[in-house]
Amino acid sequence: MPDQTTDFVTKRSISMSLALRLIDAAAAEAHCIEGAFSIVVLDDAGHVKASARMDGAGLSSLQVATDKAYTVVATGFTPAQWFEYSSGDPKMASGMAGMDRVVTFDGGLPIVMSGEVIGAIGVSGGHYEQDLQVATAAANSVRETTGAVSG
Repeated sequence: MPDQTTDFVTKRSISMSLALRLIDAAAAEAHCIEGAFSIVVLDDAGHVKASARMDGAGLSSLQVATDKAYTVVATGFTPAQWFEYSSGDPKMASGMAGMDRVVTFDGGLPIVMSGEVIGAIGVSGGHYEQDLQVATAAANSVRETTGAVSG
């Protein structure tokens, strides 16, 4: 008889409520630095859980924000970690150039609960350092209320 305990996996994933709180916190930080950003929260499988394009944010920033979050959930690396990982390796950098949706500039962070990636946030619209600032502020705000952390 098959072992039924191996027939399925239980995992955590980000809730819509938490995703919306991340969007709100990111938008609040964006207002503080007077920027217009797109903010995307993906679940652990890379599906959009919540997104917003602030007034004045460029249309392409929505796709870039999505790709920053996707990079995190698809690879386990933040975009900046991918850059560091591949920058000294021409073969790796060349191979990465052909990977759809994987980006290497800051603005994407994992959302981790109990050591498990439950989703990711991606931000785009400013310089990548500003994008990271907005994403970090959002992740820090939910850490204070839920215990979820960013990597």
